[in-house]
Amino acid sequence: MKLVDFMHYKRNILISLLAGVLVGISACDGVDRSSEEYLESAQVYLDKNNFASAVVELKSALQQDINNVEARNLLGDVYLQVGKGEDAEKEIRRAISLGMSPSSGATSLAQALLLQGEFQQVLDSPVELGASSKTEQAKLLALRGNAHLALGNLTIAENSYDRALSLDGNSRYALMGKARMKATRGDFDGAKVIASKVTADAPAFAPIWELLGDIELAQDQLDSAEAMYTKAIKQGHYLSESTLKRAGVRLQQEDYVALKEDTDTLIEAGYQSPHLFYFKGRVDFFNKAYSDAEDAFKATLELNSKFWPAKVYLASTHLFLGQQQQALDLAQQLQSDASDQNYLKGLLGASYANLGQFSQAKKSLNDLLSVNPHNVFALSLLAQILLNEGDAEEALPLVIRALSITPESKDLQRNLKVAQMMSGETIDYSGGDFSDVFLKALGGLRQGNYQQVFDTAQSLHKEKPGLADPLNLRAAAQLGLGDLKGALKSFEQVLALEPNNPTAAKNLATIEWRMGNLERAESVLSRYLHDSPKDEAAVLKQVVIKSQLGKVEEGTALLREALEKSPESALIRVALAQNYFDTGKYSQLLTLTSNISESELAAHPVLLALRGKVNLSRNEQILAQEDFKTYLSLLPESAHAHFLYADVLARRGKKQEARKQLESAVNVDSTYLPARLGMVKMHVHQNELKLAETKMKKLKQDFGETPAVLALDGWLALGKGDLISAEKSLSAAIKLTPSSEVSLLLFRSLWLQGEYERAFSVLNAGLLQSPDELALLEELAAAHLARGEDGEGLKIYRSILDTYPNHVLALNNTAWLSREQNLGEAIAYAERAREIAPGAASVADTLAMLLSLKDVGSRRALDLLQEAVKMAPSDQGIQLHYAELLVQRKMYAQARNVLKAIIVGSPDSPAAIQAAGTLKNLPDSGD
Repeated sequence: MKLVDFMHYKRNILISLLAGVLVGISACDGVDRSSEEYLESAQVYLDKNNFASAVVELKSALQQDINNVEARNLLGDVYLQVGKGEDAEKEIRRAISLGMSPSSGATSLAQALLLQGEFQQVLDSPVELGASSKTEQAKLLALRGNAHLALGNLTIAENSYDRALSLDGNSRYALMGKARMKATRGDFDGAKVIASKVTADAPAFAPIWELLGDIELAQDQLDSAEAMYTKAIKQGHYLSESTLKRAGVRLQQEDYVALKEDTDTLIEAGYQSPHLFYFKGRVDFFNKAYSDAEDAFKATLELNSKFWPAKVYLASTHLFLGQQQQALDLAQQLQSDASDQNYLKGLLGASYANLGQFSQAKKSLNDLLSVNPHNVFALSLLAQILLNEGDAEEALPLVIRALSITPESKDLQRNLKVAQMMSGETIDYSGGDFSDVFLKALGGLRQGNYQQVFDTAQSLHKEKPGLADPLNLRAAAQLGLGDLKGALKSFEQVLALEPNNPTAAKNLATIEWRMGNLERAESVLSRYLHDSPKDEAAVLKQVVIKSQLGKVEEGTALLREALEKSPESALIRVALAQNYFDTGKYSQLLTLTSNISESELAAHPVLLALRGKVNLSRNEQILAQEDFKTYLSLLPESAHAHFLYADVLARRGKKQEARKQLESAVNVDSTYLPARLGMVKMHVHQNELKLAETKMKKLKQDFGETPAVLALDGWLALGKGDLISAEKSLSAAIKLTPSSEVSLLLFRSLWLQGEYERAFSVLNAGLLQSPDELALLEELAAAHLARGEDGEGLKIYRSILDTYPNHVLALNNTAWLSREQNLGEAIAYAERAREIAPGAASVADTLAMLLSLKDVGSRRALDLLQEAVKMAPSDQGIQLHYAELLVQRKMYAQARNVLKAIIVGSPDSPAAIQAAGTLKNLPDSGD
């Protein structure tokens, strides 16, 4: 991981020019020399790369002739050579104002603006490309490409580089731009090939060496990156970013001596950068100059308040300076940062543990121990957390390791006894003090000696009535004895002593919850969470309780608040994502998962599965495919992952790939029912009916008459036309688990048998369960229309619009069915449908017919039908309506052509028969 993104530094390097260099001048020098002579002298200095002396000569020339265009232009170029963009811009603009052609100064001005980070100004230049040579045109195009690249317009940038190379195939600026484009896309080898062309032709061109350094750094080739940056520094004529970038590499190499050389050089030059002060702080920190390091890291944060590595090291300097509270406060701020610095893990672990975020604390401490297995602080703190969680077997070796390093620690000695007791080892409690008695009682609790523990707890409580621990111990014994009321009373006593004792509060809430006292459980947890909002387990339990109380939105809000307070909590994030999915808040789920790093997604693949399902529901099939593909790569042995990937592949028409994934799902886990069901459906869709029947038979043998198996059996029978078998299986399925999908299948099996009333009763029963289920409502309306019950169909479509006001089918059919009752209202419905679905031919057809009913001469009606005909040329119904309207408007010749086309297209269809009758009755005369 790179500490610094060097590709995004703003070019604001400063350089001190020796403007007052003393030059040996004779008594007559400066008096007799002309501005042209000064120019010649300046050029001599430039040939030797003596820029300071060249500046003196050029300024002398301007003293002789303030309007000397050539001197101004050359001075601007010198400033470019030494990286002074602002001064360069000033001189170039003066030269142009004095008469120099704008095209002559265009490339220099662009370079000056790029040095200042004024990228948009580069693009706003009015200079026409054709006004200069091809070489200069290519250079200007490449510089504009750099500006586009800096602004994130990659495609336009690449086009600029390509245009530049078409004018000048050797343009080093364009070639460097192309190399950077390839590097940006990860094609580092291709980038190096192009860059090598530049280094071969222009080895003194410093920027190409810097780019090569960037490429090597991106590939974690630190030694090579340092070498490239060093070449760039040697070839450069001013203190450039290459020095800062090399400093970053040296930091990663932990070469603090060389790093100090770079930082000292930059600081002496007056360079201002958060990265520079961060590097200096790291040098001071390494040298244990903690006060100086503190100042450096604070300077970093003054320039960039979000510079998280500086915050991390500042927290550590606080710790080393004895500023513990400041260290802890800053560590809390860092919880939301992606810190992976090992030396801070102990501090972060302690901070997380103090906040009750034990899973994150364990992760931080384990990370530290993986690097430093002998860190006593990490060993003892991690052991304490594990003991609190009841994991003595894992805690015991940690305590022993810590004691081997610091055997005199009383806390570690006590924890050793606790770990041994919890692990079932025999322990000597001969001391007889309160602590030993309490530990022995804990051991008895673990062994199931509840009555003995209860008696001991009573004695301890009498001895120290102000302590909560004996009461918690007594409550645990009472739970073991089955005395729930007694345990509740004991926990209440604990809370009277310590209002938010975690053990008592959470146990009391759990007991009340299991006893069905949901309001009481919610109340207890609410008080506890008020003071301990970051207790993840308590938050999740409260969300479940609120859900059971019907307070789903409050549960969602609680999860959101918890995530805001602990943005690093993966457990809360996953719970919130699942909550969003379960409650249909798909947009919020997508927002939540879009802000998660790839490493987090890899650690919690369920987030990918949820996001993929949401993308699939929104018909974002490509996004869903990517999510499920990644999900599968993380869980290759998961039948569920194979199944989800198969599902999206099938929807995208990739049948063979989908089949392969389904087969893999079954091979991974033959008991995974969705994959087995999917195999049967796949065989049907691929017309492998015998194979489908064989798999269906095996499915029933393996899983019995479960709702899903029965439903699939009914679906398969319905597809084969075995209506009786379909009815039997589907009826059995719906009795076990009512569902809209099965209701529709059962309805169709009954309808096809002519059992219309029973079919209607199935749909109505389904609507009693799900009154707003759109598929059931649509099917019911269509059934009524099929029986000529237009009024009943209209009622259902109106009810659909009450819940789904923008449902195009309901709007369109309501419009047509209500035409005789209220034509104006019908047209309004049709207009609304047209507004929502302007590309739907059937909607245009309906609106046209209604408008023609209002006015047979309506020009808009004719236009709409002509549009509908074009949109759906094979729809004979629309063609027929069009012909009828033409007849009404006495446009007989056109009508005759349309009618003949209908007849020729499908001579035996009802529309063709009707068209033939209309054609027969047409007048012989033309239009």
